[in-house]
Amino acid sequence: MGRSIVIFLLAPMLLVSQPQRLAAQEQCSSVGPSSERRTEALRAVRMFNSAATAGRSGPLVPRVPRQPLPPYPSWSDLATSVSVGTWRTDGGPMGDLARKIRWGDQEPLPGWQIHWIANADGYAFTLTDMRDRCGFSYSSDERGAILQGVTLQPRFSVIPAETQ
Repeated sequence: MGRSIVIFLLAPMLLVSQPQRLAAQEQCSSVGPSSERRTEALRAVRMFNSAATAGRSGPLVPRVPRQPLPPYPSWSDLATSVSVGTWRTDGGPMGDLARKIRWGDQEPLPGWQIHWIANADGYAFTLTDMRDRCGFSYSSDERGAILQGVTLQPRFSVIPAETQ
C-alpha cells in the first residue's frame, strides 16, 4: 500500500517533467545558424588540429631506418610550438586569431572551454561553448575530422547578461 501511494504521488511530476525534457532536447537538437562566435571557434579548432599535427608528417618516401614520431603535444605544449609562434607573427586574420587564443588555458576563447587529451598514439579534444544553454561544441582528433554537437541533457544555469 505504501509503494502505491508513493507512485501515485510521483506520477503527475513524471508526466509533467517528461514533455518538458523532450521539448528541451528538441530545442537543442536543432543547431541554429552559425554565429560569429561559432565561426571563430571553428577557425580555432582548425588551428588546434594543424598545430597538433605539425612536425609529425614525414616525406612521402619512407625513411630507412624509420625513426619514431614524436608524441602528440599536450594542450599546454601548443603554446610554445613553432606553428603557433609563426601564426602569432602573421599580420592577417590568422595572426589576429592566434594572438586572441589563450593557448594552454582552459578557456582558449572567451566563453569556450577545452578538454584536451594526448599521448603518443593520438589526441582528441572538445571545445564547448559554456554560454550556450545546449552545450554546443566542436570535437576533433588526430584524424582531423571536426564534429559539432550539443549535449543530450541541456544545462540549466544562470548566464550573466554581459557575456551574451
